[in-house]
Amino acid sequence: MAQKKGKSLSLGPILTLIITSILVIALSFLLSKLGLTTNKTEIINGELSTTAISVNNVLSKEGISHLFSSIIENLKSINALYGFVIAMLGIGFADRSGLFKKLFKNARKFKLSFIIVLTLVIGCLLGSLGLNSYALFLPLTAYIYKNLNKNPVIGIITAFIALSMGQATGILPTYLNEVLGGLTEKSAVLSVDPNYLFKSSSLIYILISSLLIFVVFGKLIIDKYLIPRAPKMQNEEEFEELEVAHKGLKKSKIAFLIMLLILIYSIIPGFPLSGWLLGSGETYLSRLLSPGSPFQESYVYIFSVILIILGTIYGISSKKIKTFDDFTRNFSTCFSGMSLVFVFMFFMSQLIAVVKFTNLDEFLVSALVNWLSTLEITGLGLIIILFLVLIIVGIIMPDSLSKWNIIAPTIVPLLMRANMSASFAQFIFTVSDGIGKSISMLFPYAAILFGLIYKYTEKGDYGFAKLYKTLSPLLILFTIVWLVIIITWYVVGIPLGIGVLPSL
Repeated sequence: MAQKKGKSLSLGPILTLIITSILVIALSFLLSKLGLTTNKTEIINGELSTTAISVNNVLSKEGISHLFSSIIENLKSINALYGFVIAMLGIGFADRSGLFKKLFKNARKFKLSFIIVLTLVIGCLLGSLGLNSYALFLPLTAYIYKNLNKNPVIGIITAFIALSMGQATGILPTYLNEVLGGLTEKSAVLSVDPNYLFKSSSLIYILISSLLIFVVFGKLIIDKYLIPRAPKMQNEEEFEELEVAHKGLKKSKIAFLIMLLILIYSIIPGFPLSGWLLGSGETYLSRLLSPGSPFQESYVYIFSVILIILGTIYGISSKKIKTFDDFTRNFSTCFSGMSLVFVFMFFMSQLIAVVKFTNLDEFLVSALVNWLSTLEITGLGLIIILFLVLIIVGIIMPDSLSKWNIIAPTIVPLLMRANMSASFAQFIFTVSDGIGKSISMLFPYAAILFGLIYKYTEKGDYGFAKLYKTLSPLLILFTIVWLVIIITWYVVGIPLGIGVLPSL
């Protein structure tokens, strides 16, 4: 009898996070003992401010005390945790009631390639709602693919790629570009052009064009490199067949339409009792999506409540929900097989906290940006180097706004003096930022990606190494596609938006 080949061992996500935390602690000790410093230039109260920063040593009395006293607070600071819990209450309830099974029954005839295209388009557009779109769209995609009899892992990875690497796409101006544009404008005004003005339409042409290109090439890349390599599905426990409830589905659709109209009315200003989900701000996008606005803070909760209501209506008709106790028990499987999501978030929260205490993220980002400012190159060489460095920066510091506040005061003037527009600099940053997020262990929403993949794969070793072996061709090819888009726009001189070119 032939011997079975032994499984190659690879570090799982938890060990990878623990080892990375240890390496960060060791690096903080080394850099602090060396006394290295660098300058950080950022925008504070509308003015440029430059300060010297260094790395804090975790292996000091203060560092060790902080390490042990902030464990709970570290976990509480992860917004991805709350968004995921809220989203899963509605998604799990609707699935358990049989609503998804009935709703997507007739859609099973659609080919996987068509479903992938829809996933890419919806993911790119949903990304404009903010980071909680990961907490909502990743598990929702998994459940939809499952009910379509398609491999959920393919859906999860496709959705994650669309949300992260597709953040520089869209059909309308996005809130992210509006906020980043404010920093871009201030950086240009303070250092190069006092009359520069960033408009919401400054990138609209390239956003729309990139969406089309991203989806077309994304579909080809996923068909060729993800589908054949996707891990096999874990067979799940099959629930009993539910009584077919055509009337229940019809009632659910009517209820959904009514709730959708109410939701739309709640985000439209200027009508009697309308706009109660809008916050304050100078523009509609800021009123809708700025941090603290009622819609931004509650859209995952609203979607979850809608699913619970729809699931209840359908469950009563299908006889799945007969009593109040049945309603309660319908929540019992919401987090079935997803315990690892919470475990990953715990260890990721500790790694993020260690990095934040050491100041290592700001130190490395500032050092890289300062190095870029010393380069005496222009044109394509500058674009390519900037693109690659910003991807590294995105891995180190996934938060877009904090990062651009440090980068923009140096990078925007650098490109403008190289005869490139400030809007082009912002677009390169947005693309690179999304790519960096997709491969960063400091991006908390990646915990949802890994946890869901573990739920839907066969038992065995499926660690970071194996996952990234599956993901690496996709990440490399999507990165190449984005670089080609950026270079083509620059070389040909295609307008980025209304009245805005890549070059000055």
